Amino acid sequence: MDDVFSNMTQAIMKVLNDNFKDEEEMQPKSLLYRIYGLRQKLNYVPMNYKARYNRMKIEMEKSELDKTLLHHQIGNM
Repeated sequence: MDDVFSNMTQAIMKVLNDNFKDEEEMQPKSLLYRIYGLRQKLNYVPMNYKARYNRMKIEMEKSELDKTLLHHQIGNM
């Protein structure tokens, strides 16, 4: 799990570095839109990881259910 947070932190730092290199040259309105866009990207990252986690959890639960049903069917033969 530490790798996930490390990768997420590195991704966030990359976005920050890519988006704020020349901020002193930007107009205030442009900077405001860039900050807003960055906030949207940063909000997406945790949701993306949570969605991936939930999909994996559902698939694992389905797999366990399939195994249980298979063992039950074999036992009834």
